[in-house]
Amino acid sequence: MAKEPKGYVYKITNQINGHWYIGSHNGKRSNYMGSGKILKLAIKKHGIENFTKEILFYSKNFQSDETKILTDLDAANDPNSYNIINTGEGGMLGLKHSEENKQKWRENWTGE
Repeated sequence: MAKEPKGYVYKITNQINGHWYIGSHNGKRSNYMGSGKILKLAIKKHGIENFTKEILFYSKNFQSDETKILTDLDAANDPNSYNIINTGEGGMLGLKHSEENKQKWRENWTGE
């Protein structure tokens, strides 16, 4: 018997400015809207009603699939992306943030 996928890769899009976030989730909470810091700031600023979530695909290896997509897109360096690192493994302890990512945070927090 084939094993059911245990998670999925998704895309959240800001309907106001077109900015996006790629993430993955284990599928246990259907209303899950991502854990990215910049994404959370943007949702707080623009309101969750202005964001749509699209499940791209289900996968047993959802975190590594997310990493491949983020790396292929170089999402961390795309000005329209809310992703600040190109990995689906999570965790930012000890990560040095680039000036570009710090600027993304400022822009999304202050709107400037």
